[in-house]
Amino acid sequence: MRWPNRVRLVVGWLVLDVGLAAQTAQVAGPKLVVRHAHLLTMAAGQRAPVDGYLAVAPDGTVLAVGAGEPPAAFGAAVRTMDAGGDWVIPGFVSAHSHLWQAAYRGLAEDKTLPGWLADLYGQRAPKTVPEDLYWFCLLGAMDHLEHGVTTAYNFNYNAFPATNGGIAFDQAQFRAETESGIRFVHGYQPEKVGRSAGTGAEVGLAQARPRLAGFLQWTAAQPRSDRFLGVSLNGSTAFNDTYQQAVMEAALMREFGLPNQSHYLEPPETQGEERSKFRWFMDAGLLSSQMTFGHFIHTDDFILRE
Repeated sequence: MRWPNRVRLVVGWLVLDVGLAAQTAQVAGPKLVVRHAHLLTMAAGQRAPVDGYLAVAPDGTVLAVGAGEPPAAFGAAVRTMDAGGDWVIPGFVSAHSHLWQAAYRGLAEDKTLPGWLADLYGQRAPKTVPEDLYWFCLLGAMDHLEHGVTTAYNFNYNAFPATNGGIAFDQAQFRAETESGIRFVHGYQPEKVGRSAGTGAEVGLAQARPRLAGFLQWTAAQPRSDRFLGVSLNGSTAFNDTYQQAVMEAALMREFGLPNQSHYLEPPETQGEERSKFRWFMDAGLLSSQMTFGHFIHTDDFILRE
């Protein structure tokens, strides 16, 4: 299957409703009309591909999709593209991405996951500043878009102890997500409960609340965009040695109304230790419709039943 660059430009529309074609007579002035396309719309009741056209409104949304040639009213489009019979499909959705890590491709290729994590998070990432993360995240987002991934849950990086008021890293990556054009959930990394390796001070809910509140207030003040789908916690319960991490995450979820995607049971080396922490998820009240597990590979019968 060919994917020429001229067709990639229209891969990003999520659901193409062929039923909109009936409304085209009342709407004129699309900024782009794609002709002679083989369209897989994913619209309800539209399982068969459609050979026809797609029109894009000035605001970037799908204006109309239909079989055959576009209506004469669309003749004044700013741009017309002939797809030459190539496929046009909805954009792919990534439910689990680390966009900033695109800058570290090829790192620790001779190691399994724990060794790679030690290299990346122990040696490389702590040397970054917020501006670095802006460019790293932008690189990852643009790479996703180039390959047809138009929506992503993005696990963002934050350095601890937090600097510049605690949200500078999240602000930089949020700007990159927004400016890239990708649709995104901003995965927010909460504090790790325990004694800070940087300052020696105890870290817990009292420190996590104001930083999260400040970031949410900041996002609420940004220009509105339908590409920003919300904020979620990046859960760390499986990576901490105290039950209080689960308690803190549950408290933040309740107070701020946020979901949580937690890496869990990914590497084989630590599966026994991580399975032993499943009770923490249960007892803290993390198991709910707002909790998603990332990876979830090395489970057991008890975990699956729960």
